[in-house]
Amino acid sequence: MIKENEEYETNNSGVLRIVAYTNSKNIIIEFIQSKHRLKTNASNIYKGEVKDPFSRNVEGVGFLGSGKYSKKLNPKAYTVWNSMLQRCYSDKTTKPYINCLVEDKWHNFQNFGIWFDKEYIAGYDLDKDLLVANNKRYGPYKCLFVPRWINLQFKIIKNMDTAKGVFVNRIGKYYSQVQYRGKTTSTSCTTKEQANRDFIQLKIITLNKVLKEPDLPQRLINPIKNRIKELQNG
Repeated sequence: MIKENEEYETNNSGVLRIVAYTNSKNIIIEFIQSKHRLKTNASNIYKGEVKDPFSRNVEGVGFLGSGKYSKKLNPKAYTVWNSMLQRCYSDKTTKPYINCLVEDKWHNFQNFGIWFDKEYIAGYDLDKDLLVANNKRYGPYKCLFVPRWINLQFKIIKNMDTAKGVFVNRIGKYYSQVQYRGKTTSTSCTTKEQANRDFIQLKIITLNKVLKEPDLPQRLINPIKNRIKELQNG
């Protein structure tokens, strides 16, 4: 029989301690690591199935928290949140996201869920460095959802030193290119340095086209203008 102060191992939430026992269906437990308390039953305790909502089991930092948001009821918010944490903390993190972090507030899925409900637009991508240039932190005041066709434009200019829009063909001739709304514009030259300069000019032209789009969200106008100035100033 379960007794108060006994400790039990769970499948994925560490060790729990029995705080109060009324009957087999009414037991108050406390997780040793997070100190979070909840009510459960004897069957779940014996099977190790009691889950700590504050256990950081998403990439070692994220946790579900206690509230109305859940993976089952809010699948889209959870997918965006989980992908964000993976980009920053997974062992498979790709180069553009090395040294990127998620602010502590968003480690809790409940906090992210509240922000998501206010900001999400179907089909848009979560962006962290359009509002704040070269931003390395995901957080409620630095992120927003942007149309995918805009996000693709900024993915190319986030790391200009990698010359992502500059290529060389088999005969050693350099060319630069950008894609916009399914169309490709390119220039060719004999040096990589000139190709880089051409690429920057193509990006400036393209971003000015973006500013003229009738469906461009109003709050994106100033950030895009700032990016144009940055490219013009080198």
